[in-house]
Amino acid sequence: MSKKNGVIRRRWLQLNLAWVGVFLVQFLFNFFLVGIFGLQELQESWVQSLLIKAYFKPEIKQEEVEKWLTKIKSFPQVRKVVLVTPQEAEKRFLESLGLTREDLSLQDNPFPPALEITCNNLEEIAPLAEYLGGLEVFDEVLSGASQAQNFLSFYRILLVTGGGLGVLMLIFATLMVSNAVSGALWLRREEVELWHRVGASPRFIRRPFFWFGFAGSLMGSAFALGVSLIFWRAFLRFLADFLPFLPVLQFADVVIILMVGDVLFGLLVGLSGSWFGFRKGLKGVGY
Repeated sequence: MSKKNGVIRRRWLQLNLAWVGVFLVQFLFNFFLVGIFGLQELQESWVQSLLIKAYFKPEIKQEEVEKWLTKIKSFPQVRKVVLVTPQEAEKRFLESLGLTREDLSLQDNPFPPALEITCNNLEEIAPLAEYLGGLEVFDEVLSGASQAQNFLSFYRILLVTGGGLGVLMLIFATLMVSNAVSGALWLRREEVELWHRVGASPRFIRRPFFWFGFAGSLMGSAFALGVSLIFWRAFLRFLADFLPFLPVLQFADVVIILMVGDVLFGLLVGLSGSWFGFRKGLKGVGY
């Protein structure tokens, strides 16, 4: 094998190592990326299901009920308020049991009027429920504040943990590209020396190595995008078939998330890895 063929072979080996490293890192990163947006979708579903139910005291008059209904509707953290009349509450109760008034021999309606309140965000459920519970007009206030806080705690832990892992993944992928670029520059050190002697500009010398780094990074990103889309399409179909009640992202949303995330990741890794690798390679050849 000639020296030239050996150099070309080693360059291709370095390029393959770079894109495979970027592919593996970015494929794992895509799980975190889709998971975060998936939890946001789940959070939106929970906001609509975790209602605050505020039951008025029996002695509160209808005028006072209407007054508080209007006032709470004006709160900025409130998305929707529904007044549940005693008649509606009784109807719901009987329908849930499959019974009628005659079955229970009901004479009077025992249910007080109540408000069902939907907040804009999970963070706002607990403070609003606490505020309503301190008012004299309400006999009891029920909410899913504890479930909301548990979900938010898990979400924040995932963000912090995933963010730290994302930074480590970015550093690892950058090092893979950087080593490939510095190795390519070392293999072409005689050409670099010749270019310096004839007065080539730094931009001219830098250009092929930057393209080399970008090629490795974008190849890895493209493969990660393709494999991730295949995986998430099959996985979302599985969830839709076996867990139809679970709110999940639509595949079209996953495509947009991954395309934007992978392109940005690939460009950032390619740019930073090429820059660090070129500087490292120049020091290695004595420049």
